[in-house]
Amino acid sequence: MPLVIDTLGACLDDNYQIALYCENYRSGVSCGFVKWLDLEKLVARLGRDHSSMRDDLLPHLWCPKCGSGKVSIRLHPPTGDDRDSSASQQAAMKRGNP
Repeated sequence: MPLVIDTLGACLDDNYQIALYCENYRSGVSCGFVKWLDLEKLVARLGRDHSSMRDDLLPHLWCPKCGSGKVSIRLHPPTGDDRDSSASQQAAMKRGNP
């Protein structure tokens, strides 16, 4: 069974990260703000079962630097020690994804 990362709870359990990128341009100049989202706060606000898909998250996100809603997100898989963490392995086992 393939690993499915389709909710905020799954992202948190499996040590995935989501980065927010501001895509706002004013007078030809990009805001360029980039930030790692705090998944624990996002889960507290939207719930563990909230979708981690772009179209479901973007209405809830904006750039904290310029205030624009023209943002994109990118899902980043765990790297290094994060990939082998016992919490990640335990979460995968609970979902039936060893």
